[in-house]
Amino acid sequence: MFCQNCGTQIPDGSKFCGSCGARIGASQPVQQINQPIPQGGRPIPPVQQGGQPMRQMQYQGQSGQPYMQSGQMNYQQPGQMKTKGKGLPTALVICLAIILFFAIAITVIVMIIAQKNGPLHGAKVKKQVVWETGDLTVTAMKLMHDENSSENPYYILLEADNKGPVDRTVTCYAAAINDIRVDTNLELSVPAGGKSQGELRITDWKIGHLTAFEYFYSISFVLREGDELSDMIKLNTGLKEKTVYIEEGEDTPIYEGEGVLINYASNYPAFSEYGPAVEFYFENNTDKIICFRSGDVSVRGVAIDGKEFDEKFLPHTRGYAYFVLERAQLEKEDLLPLREIITSFECYDPVAGSTIFSTPVNVEYP
Repeated sequence: MFCQNCGTQIPDGSKFCGSCGARIGASQPVQQINQPIPQGGRPIPPVQQGGQPMRQMQYQGQSGQPYMQSGQMNYQQPGQMKTKGKGLPTALVICLAIILFFAIAITVIVMIIAQKNGPLHGAKVKKQVVWETGDLTVTAMKLMHDENSSENPYYILLEADNKGPVDRTVTCYAAAINDIRVDTNLELSVPAGGKSQGELRITDWKIGHLTAFEYFYSISFVLREGDELSDMIKLNTGLKEKTVYIEEGEDTPIYEGEGVLINYASNYPAFSEYGPAVEFYFENNTDKIICFRSGDVSVRGVAIDGKEFDEKFLPHTRGYAYFVLERAQLEKEDLLPLREIITSFECYDPVAGSTIFSTPVNVEYP
């Protein structure tokens, strides 16, 4: 038989329990939650009258506390009460919240920086004096990207200080990005004894089409005031210089010599509303500014009106020049598609005003 009080097995017919001293046969509570916990945390099975176990009671350690779960009475170490298993611990929730906060903050910062720099990818120009002549000082302030201008978004902000007695006007004579010739626009009017700012705008349509301009590591230009030219100004943007590639045209150049290379590159049948364009590649491998200009143009022996070019190339730069033919005349003379173009190029020194060389140009299409 079993003791009704502590559940210890005792000999049949006993009147008192040898373990807890309880009187056998006396009325005892069905269950005592706060009964003493035996040494070693040994389970004590509660019983009903008649010696049958009622429910399982478990102890975890000598100082455990009881709790009910799914019909079982369990004892848990202090500070380790079990939960229903739903939800995350508070510490984990706090950690996840902190991680999420920093992730959002970093994303916002990156977006702000990207929006600020635009396609410049971190390229910038530090404030510096770029030209001093007489009473005139010109300072490059910074490199900018104008997101509101889709055609000419890039420019250098310049500031001119005129300490002289007469008004002055500064323009850009020639320019290059990554040592590739580009078109620019600048007209900076400076009053006598005053200061003013102007934008040296890069107006070349190739900026949006050539991958060579996706990364600005340098910007070079020559300024002009009256009949005076500055030395070549080269501004580094803080980005590492790297090799950029552009199409150099056919394998056999039209002309190569005097530190100059000329080659046919391509034609653009739908260049503009005015008409198709013929593109030529040029290299200036000398230490001075040189210019290239086209002569009269004929197609299949017929003289054609067009927009001839006169392009300036800074020292050790390369790039393209175009002449555009009048579509109306080509259509009238039944000269489309283009088959043969004859013209000539003159290379000259714009400072000395002397011709370096001239060469005929004959382009035949298959």
